[in-house]
This record gives sequence, C-alpha cells and structure tokens, in this order.
Amino acid sequence: MDETGFYLGLVLLDDGFAALVPDVRRILLRRAAPNMPRCAPPAVQNPCCNMLFFSVRGKSFALDAADVRHINRATPEAFQTARDGTLYACIGDDVFAVQSLAQGIEADARHIIVRRQGGAIPCSRVDDVRLVDKDLCAGGIRVIDGRAVEVLPRSENMPVSGHILLVDDSAFFCDLLTPLLRGAGYDVDIAGDAASALNMRDSGEVFDVIISDIEMPGMDGLDFARRVKAADSAWRDIPLLALSAHATRHDEQRGHGAGFDDFITKFDRGGLLAKISALRKGAA
Repeated sequence: MDETGFYLGLVLLDDGFAALVPDVRRILLRRAAPNMPRCAPPAVQNPCCNMLFFSVRGKSFALDAADVRHINRATPEAFQTARDGTLYACIGDDVFAVQSLAQGIEADARHIIVRRQGGAIPCSRVDDVRLVDKDLCAGGIRVIDGRAVEVLPRSENMPVSGHILLVDDSAFFCDLLTPLLRGAGYDVDIAGDAASALNMRDSGEVFDVIISDIEMPGMDGLDFARRVKAADSAWRDIPLLALSAHATRHDEQRGHGAGFDDFITKFDRGGLLAKISALRKGAA
C-alpha cells in the first residue's frame, strides 16, 4: 500500500538521524478501508522548509535542516585548539572548524551540529525540527512562534575562509582531505597532476594556498614547486605546502630547496589545518 504522506513529522534521534513519525490512525484507517478517499492536504500558501531549532546558553537559534550533515554528542575531548588558536571539533576521523555562537561554549556543550559545508556548531540543547514558512529561513533575527530566533544562513552562503588548490594523483587522499578542508570553510579545487595545476595557473586562476603531493607520476612535486616559484610565475607569491607520506629531515630539506614553504605528512590532518592558517598569516 502506498503510504506516502501519512506522516506527522520528524523526530531528531540521539545519533543525529531524523526519523519520520507515522500517523498510525490514518494508516490503520487506510488499511481497513483501502478505497477510502485520501484526505487532501491543506493548501500551502507559501513554500515551507524544515528548520532545526537549538539553544546555546538559553539563546534560540535555527538553521535549515537540509544544511545539517549530522549531530553528535559533545565531549570535552572532542574540542582541540590548534597552535594558531583556531578551535576544531574532532568527530571520529573528521576534523571541523568550530563556529562558536557563545564564548567558551565548548566547555559545556552537549551536542555538536555538523553542517554540510560550514564546520561545526557546539550547542547546549537540540530542541526540535519544524516546518516553517520558507521566508523565515533567510538568515537574521526572526520571530517564530512568538519568540526571537536567530536563523543562521545556509553554509554555502557563508563566506569561505580561502581558496585552496590540492594537487595529488591519489583519489583516495583527495577524498580524505577535501571534506576536511571544506569542513574548515575552505573552497577547494583539485588537480590530479602537476601539469593540470600549471594549466590552471596559465589560465589565470589564483589561490590562497597550494597543497601539493611530492610523489606523483610524470612531473613530481619538487619539479612542480620549482615551476610555481619561478621568477616569472604568476603563482610565485602563493604559499606552497608539501604533502607527503614521509616526513624525514632529508625530505623536508629537499622540499624547502625546491620552493615549498612548509611540509606536512598526509595523515596529520589536524596539523594540516594549522599549517594552512600559519602560511596564510605569513603571506598577509
């Protein structure tokens, strides 16, 4: 039996998933009288969207539920501060830049809301998911059900932290690092080899930081760095970060000699974000 539409709404579960709540009465009536005409849904005057409502130290916030990737329980160990002072939330193998809505909230947060593209939000309480007029989904202070609620803009509408080029022939490592970088608020482009990256340079594209693998077929990362930092290169002033599976002093010396500004191993993901931040501050 087609039971589409026989739902009362959504319930947010502790593990971050949203469950549809069935209207049992209507379903049973439908089963008992399959030829019963289905009640027409009420006319919708304005487009609607599902909004997630949550609280941060007593203040009400909301964001489009479609902008939420998942929700996790917060623990003090989940929050780590990088050397440059940037706060990150570590959830499983993923690291997200924290969007703090109250100073020091990470000390007593009960949940972490992970957005699809814009980092993580620690909060005191997750309230509910409700269908509201789409006009209320735009960012800003809105009055919803008689109370003032600060509606956060969708993460794709938030200003990005910077534009990064990731040069790596390994699809595995690109898939590993790209969500990390985007979760920290960066816009990321990928080049599968050094030649493709240089074509991007020659076409006039500009980035805030370039991250390049060392071991690549064809033109390796060292030769790529020499061309990026050449005197006549349009990218000579862009910070260049070496990415390698090895981290010996000899590797670092070779990387610096070729023109890399810094060096990091592929699996040091928290350190990667700190290195990027430090390089950008040094280039400012």
